[in-house]
Amino acid sequence: MLPELRDYQDEGIAKTRAAYAAGHRRVLLAAPTGAGKTTAFCYIILSALLRKRRSMVVAHRRELIDQASERLDDYGIDHGVIMARHPRWRPEAAVQVTSLDTWRWRGAGEQPFDFIVIDEAHRALGAGYVRLVETYPNAWVLGTTATPYRGDGRGLADMFDVLVRMARISDLIERGWLVRPRIFAPSSPDLSGVHTRHGDYVEDELAARCNRADLIGDMVTHWRKHAAGRPSIGFAVNIGHSQNCAAAFCEAGIEAIHIDASTPLDQRKIVLGRLKAGDPLVVWNVGILIEGTDLPPVSCIIQGRPSKSRTLYVQTGGRGLRAYPGKTDCIMLDHAGAWEMHGGLLRDDDVTLEGGLVQRKTANDDEADIDVKQCRQCYHIFEGRLKACPECGYRPPIALPTAGDGTLHEIDPDAQEAARKRELAGARDLAALLKIERARGYKPGWAQHIWAGKQRARSRYRYGA
Repeated sequence: MLPELRDYQDEGIAKTRAAYAAGHRRVLLAAPTGAGKTTAFCYIILSALLRKRRSMVVAHRRELIDQASERLDDYGIDHGVIMARHPRWRPEAAVQVTSLDTWRWRGAGEQPFDFIVIDEAHRALGAGYVRLVETYPNAWVLGTTATPYRGDGRGLADMFDVLVRMARISDLIERGWLVRPRIFAPSSPDLSGVHTRHGDYVEDELAARCNRADLIGDMVTHWRKHAAGRPSIGFAVNIGHSQNCAAAFCEAGIEAIHIDASTPLDQRKIVLGRLKAGDPLVVWNVGILIEGTDLPPVSCIIQGRPSKSRTLYVQTGGRGLRAYPGKTDCIMLDHAGAWEMHGGLLRDDDVTLEGGLVQRKTANDDEADIDVKQCRQCYHIFEGRLKACPECGYRPPIALPTAGDGTLHEIDPDAQEAARKRELAGARDLAALLKIERARGYKPGWAQHIWAGKQRARSRYRYGA
């Protein structure tokens, strides 16, 4: 028996059906991680079953396949699984959960399908998905994703006809369906000179900047300070970096485990099962837990991999936002400079199918409208409108300069903050930023970090502009 729908899920399903009724064949359903996209497509699949129509759910990774299969079981929907060596191989079933790779190699196109669900549909313009959809030209297609744009920010109009929004992350947090992130950004690597390939940093060069003892040690220090005892997921650049991160935590007496695509399946299931049970374990990974991971007890995310992709930022951050009994928030330890590059995790992205992600200005842009700021005492990231840090209560001192006659003049905090922004925008080279760093008493490395951000902002392609 299917569970009762939340009101926004009911509305999202109704909008999706209305889109099909209006003549659209391919609909993209967007909702934040944890909003219940799987629940939505299960309801639509059930409707297709009642009309004697065959349905396929297709995804690119084993974890996504298993998750979809388990959810269909929860809802009592009989189905088979098309995946190599899977015990549930039943191609005659009216509903199939399909591995894209297995479909391509086994010629599963011989079986007709009337309704196709593409999970994590920001990948839908890949050659395998395009070929699959072309194989069933008369099928209705539903794409589901938390990030309705490609990894490079471009739109998905080549695959989908219409975009349906089911929910927004700020609304779900306000109503208690997700928890609020608390972001701390104590340190980040110097990325000046790291090259870009295919829209993101070159992995080997990135690993060389991130896989350093001082940066990894800082992760351990701040996890102990802000997230000790929390089930945690860490995202690393590559296998060597991930292994070193896990080793550093273990050396500090913190239980940590590394997993990647080569980790035996049984071992991966044990590790993820422990996280799902709420064990205070730190799991470092490379590319395994980015998408479709349903682990509600996780309440700390460690960002150790800088990326130019907002898709990656939103997907990784969303792994810790699911609500769970006793869970009130999620600690985000940003050691990748993500908040400066991509802005707040809670912002509602401006997206169109044609233009994709409309790139917003970031905290390092000369003309930026900065809506977040960082506490100089505890490194917490919070709303720019607040005068004091909500985490530790620190309030930057307000200077009271004297006029020529010695009279004290009070400085308006808003005017002071505006002056700070103008000063930052006016710093046109590293030397100017170093001068500000010394004058303000900022921690060493501040100027290098801000300068690297300015360089990124100037070179970044503004999608949708």
